[in-house]
Amino acid sequence: VSMSASVDADAASDPRLWPVPAHDHIHVQGNDIQGVELFDDLGRVIAVPSSSLASGIDLGWAAPGLYHLRVMQRGRCSVIPFIKE
Repeated sequence: VSMSASVDADAASDPRLWPVPAHDHIHVQGNDIQGVELFDDLGRVIAVPSSSLASGIDLGWAAPGLYHLRVMQRGRCSVIPFIKE
């Protein structure tokens, strides 16, 4: 019996967001991230973090609830929902 595993190149580069649920900060990691936008549960852009993503994104000002982070990468865009407590 032979077993092999393969990794989809796109899946490997999908952005990751943590911690979930979020509190005061969230962190995003992925390949070739060119920008992020934060949306509320009604789809309104409420923040466009411009600082380095290495230190995380400050959420201390945001009310608890459902949010979405749009992550723009070279040639693609992902939207990640998350809860802020």
